[in-house]
Amino acid sequence: MAQSVYFDSQIIIRVSDGGISAADWKEVLEKLAGRYKYRVSFTTLMEIVNALAGGDDDHFDQNRKRLLVLTDSIDCEFLPVPGQFIRTTVLGFASERPEFAPERLEKVWLPAIKQARDKKNLSFGNIVVASVPSGVDVTVGIDLPSLRKEKEEGKKL
Repeated sequence: MAQSVYFDSQIIIRVSDGGISAADWKEVLEKLAGRYKYRVSFTTLMEIVNALAGGDDDHFDQNRKRLLVLTDSIDCEFLPVPGQFIRTTVLGFASERPEFAPERLEKVWLPAIKQARDKKNLSFGNIVVASVPSGVDVTVGIDLPSLRKEKEEGKKL
């Protein structure tokens, strides 16, 4: 079984903001290729998405760039919500959070984030993405206010 690697949000932010050079980051990814599977931790993803959700429009591109850096590997795979892995993989139960399934993150969230040009259209589902091979386009989005609210409620607990 191949070993996996994922990065904490602090690394991704430093790469995105230039604290770690693009050349150094590219070299790291090249050294990992073939030796490790590059994974996107759900926790890291949500930390960066929440920064996007809480940020203003002036910082949208900066925050979106962090998500693009996080997923900027050809063989990138999303990890499931930590508590759902045992539930679905080990016990064989249905996920309690299908909206966060790795497949959904890859096929809906990532294309929407890549195409979004502002927070409002991403939040309200005004991003058009090609959905099926027959050429049908769908309009999608990510409910950023709800994600932000859920994070704040989780902190209170």
